[in-house]
Amino acid sequence: MTLESLPTELFLNITANLTADELTKLTCTCKRINALVHPLLWTNIDLYHGGYRDTSRELKVPQPFISPSPWVNHTEENASDLFRVLEVDKPKGADRPKELMAQVKSLCTVVEDSSSTCVWSLLPHFTNLEALQLHGQCWHDLIDEESIPEISAPPIPKLRFAKLSAYIPRTVAKWVIFRCGMTLERLELGLLDRPISDERCGDPKFPPLPRDAVDDSDASDEESDYGSVTGMRVIPRPLGGFLPAKNDPGSEAQSCDSEETFELLLPRLKHLHLSRPSEKINPGSRASYNPIDYSWSSRADEASLADWRRILQASSNTLEVLVLEQRPGAVEIEADSVNSPEYMRSDEAGLGSKLLIDMLEELLEQEDGFRALRCVYLYGIPVGKSHGKPSEHVPGGRLMRLLERRNVTCEARLGSWCYFDDYTGEARWEREIDNEDEGEDEEDRGDVGGHPMKWDSLLASV
Repeated sequence: MTLESLPTELFLNITANLTADELTKLTCTCKRINALVHPLLWTNIDLYHGGYRDTSRELKVPQPFISPSPWVNHTEENASDLFRVLEVDKPKGADRPKELMAQVKSLCTVVEDSSSTCVWSLLPHFTNLEALQLHGQCWHDLIDEESIPEISAPPIPKLRFAKLSAYIPRTVAKWVIFRCGMTLERLELGLLDRPISDERCGDPKFPPLPRDAVDDSDASDEESDYGSVTGMRVIPRPLGGFLPAKNDPGSEAQSCDSEETFELLLPRLKHLHLSRPSEKINPGSRASYNPIDYSWSSRADEASLADWRRILQASSNTLEVLVLEQRPGAVEIEADSVNSPEYMRSDEAGLGSKLLIDMLEELLEQEDGFRALRCVYLYGIPVGKSHGKPSEHVPGGRLMRLLERRNVTCEARLGSWCYFDDYTGEARWEREIDNEDEGEDEEDRGDVGGHPMKWDSLLASV
């Protein structure tokens, strides 16, 4: 029996264990094998590499929409090479890239240079895409995201799942959520604003832009959205302002039937995961280590929550599962004196999550809202404990009690910190934590029910 004469089912079982490079070589053998292998290469493209979607770091509760690919990508150039091949503005053979992109149903990739307009402009050409996962690595030193043009293309008609992580331009987030929202069933967001380098740097990689108005006492509220940072160890800022405002003349309707062009429509959304950095609350004298002082942008905080509110309101009739995650900022040197579980427990009063919880309580208490909601998962949100139950004296615990009265299942898990570079301000958003799972002294990690604590340890449930 030759390779060419193998039954199709047996052939596909064998090729399921091959790498992308090996499959590519198979396509050159004969027409029959090419016809069988070609969909394997182009239907699902997974170009995440080590650390971005590792099984030990991916949230297991609730289960991920797409399991990590068995293929290991060792080079960070894979995604760049792919998008260079697929550029559609080439004078020759422009139709072939469009044909290939139309075959892709699932695209999962790291964008190493978030200021690359090539990658973002290609997204609308994946016309049959059902699942999209993008992780933006970072900006070039002095590039302003405002240089990324708006995406004016029609929405992807079959897109059901979108996951946008880290440094994704506002224009891209706006297009995916606002323009493609009509078909989305699951949405996961962990968006970061441009970093701000520490003011102690002589040659900062990411100097403040004029709109940042760092420590500018003369800047009015109208002149700056983020005037509350001081420039010292600026915790990565959650991205806000990516949804078009009501008076945005450039916003377009999600459908021809929508009269109010600014209205966000998410009529099918059932699963929503919202993640962001959060303020580090100094534990003061309660700390068993020397706490470091950080800067936090309260205006970025408010802008992020404003967009979250609109997303929650737009999905209030259909939402079944809600995941909320906050990661307090931590420079990498913190790991020398404290581990992640201890760091996460320093905000016992839950002050870092108060604004988020206040907003959620207000939305949940509105009449006829969130009737389909059945499960809520909290990561990095303190809930306290009182007689084995979440404490009403802590914002997160108060939320859990409210959900319990509404017969909504809720679990609170420890969560993890948001590592970032002390000087450049860049976040390591891929949840890669050096000392958490590698030989750490268990007696220093605390425990829950006699078991060592990890980032996904269950703290309370109702």
